[in-house]
Amino acid sequence: MPLQFATRLQNVETSAIRELFKLLGKPGIISFAGGFPDSAMFDVAGLKEAANKALDEEPGGALQYGATEGYEPLRTQLAAFMRSKGVTDLEPSQLIVTTGSQQALDLLGKTMISPGDKVIVEGPTFPATIQCFRLYGADVQSAPIDAHGVDVEKLEQMIVEHKPKFVYLVPTFGNPSGALLSLERRKRVLELAVKHRCWWWKTTRTATCTSARRRPRASRP
Repeated sequence: MPLQFATRLQNVETSAIRELFKLLGKPGIISFAGGFPDSAMFDVAGLKEAANKALDEEPGGALQYGATEGYEPLRTQLAAFMRSKGVTDLEPSQLIVTTGSQQALDLLGKTMISPGDKVIVEGPTFPATIQCFRLYGADVQSAPIDAHGVDVEKLEQMIVEHKPKFVYLVPTFGNPSGALLSLERRKRVLELAVKHRCWWWKTTRTATCTSARRRPRASRP
């Protein structure tokens, strides 16, 4: 008797990135497509020094189970960093540290998406994002982009038409487009969030994080 897998797995597609990575470990292959850096560039000495320092100074914190939200000293430092950038009223307890963007995307899909919900993403966007959102039943719609990021006028038209559960963007060095959302368009995106009372999620390439924007209170524009 065949195994009866969950119905949400019936339409799962093979990951293009996973298939690509099967080739990247072969000698002589230099990839510009899969986010697969040259191993010669890894700071092995620096990582070894950092690991030894952590084990010498706080072995319990490095090896023991910890809070689901992430290592508290790290969350404290992240909150301080965000406050230095102008983010107010942010406490470490409001942050969750994930093991990468994929875990963050999975948590987003698991907690936000119900079967049939519309979600707008950039076209193209990170392939694993589409796969993750569809796994939870999202109807994924793609907004066009150019060298300056998402086309905000077309994006607003799609928001009015589809009334999405949320919009997912990669504003800085988009994956895989490499587009950088211009300052003018970033401001326009925030205006759309307020106008349409829509959730917005973004990820960055340099620091894996996820944030949301909804209509702010009158006292905090």
